[in-house]
Amino acid sequence: MISPDGKTVQEIKPKVTGKLPVNAQTIKDLDKGLRSVVEPGGTAAWRFGGWPQDKIPMRAKTGTAQVYGKQTTSWFATYTDDYTIIMTISQGGTGSGASGPAVRKIYDALYGLDAEGNQDVKKALLPKPQKALPKIQPDGSIYAPKVKPYNPAPTEPEGQEADPENLIPQPPGQPGLTGSPAATGRRP
Repeated sequence: MISPDGKTVQEIKPKVTGKLPVNAQTIKDLDKGLRSVVEPGGTAAWRFGGWPQDKIPMRAKTGTAQVYGKQTTSWFATYTDDYTIIMTISQGGTGSGASGPAVRKIYDALYGLDAEGNQDVKKALLPKPQKALPKIQPDGSIYAPKVKPYNPAPTEPEGQEADPENLIPQPPGQPGLTGSPAATGRRP
């Protein structure tokens, strides 16, 4: 335990209190099933095309919660050997549909991956996860280490480059919206 001023008050050693009655084959099968979620044919494969599964194995589980009278809620839990990312979006749709793109972008930034799954460690925000606990400031807040900015390459769908004349003006800091369906190639 750490006090608000950052001093270690008590160290609690882990203690084994039991063991799940699961054999090694069951664990292996579970791992294979969770890996298949982001592989071709899996429920999140369409969001993780090009993911370097051979270099950065990922396991995942999609979920969709239903509440009577409301839209479905997206749930998506993922982990690699280095990181765990879990996202839920209330009334956001399906797990892979709503949460999938955001989770993918977080992993891309952490590992320095492009859309095809090529890794550039120099662009990775955290190519190796932090193993130590964060430092605590005298006021009790967590000291956040400096992280270099993440500047992904712009992605415009082919043939649909933004036309400045068709953008709706937005308040400062808000993204512009396309003004006409014709400008997006969609039907009105």
